[in-house]
Amino acid sequence: MALDNATELMKEAKSVIETGLRILRGASGQCQYQAGYEGDPDPCFLSVREIGHTLAPVDQEHNLLKSYAYLTLDLKHVKAILRPNKDENCRIVAIIFSSVNLSNSAGAKLMIEFASTLEFIKLFRWISLYTNSSQPINMRYCTTSKLEKDFDEMTERAKSHTVITDRESPA
Repeated sequence: MALDNATELMKEAKSVIETGLRILRGASGQCQYQAGYEGDPDPCFLSVREIGHTLAPVDQEHNLLKSYAYLTLDLKHVKAILRPNKDENCRIVAIIFSSVNLSNSAGAKLMIEFASTLEFIKLFRWISLYTNSSQPINMRYCTTSKLEKDFDEMTERAKSHTVITDRESPA
């Protein structure tokens, strides 16, 4: 029964996300993504791959962007989500994780700006598929100005656009 439920959730997640949610900007930990920035893939999407409760960064051909793993959104590790007040026209969201994921250079917070309102809406439809009483996610509303200020501060602190692996770092 649980496998059938997981399979159905995966199908539904793929139908909600479709080809992916295009992002314009993203920041977490010491890394940031900026559409149009030299070297950053444009477009970049968050898409369902093998696991329905996880959105991974992919390019237009749906290839996994491992160097941008800090943009990965795994709902099993989300503690809270900050979103703009309902009456504000803003597509920025802040995701607060329950712990830091050192394996992908992500920090305790991931901020993303989506390319359109439709993609922003799809994100929350996808989240609602996996939000239940056994694993609640605290949804909080805040002003656009606060989200923009937090995003600007995070991008100012970010030193890199890609994850630097052990193999790539100087000895």
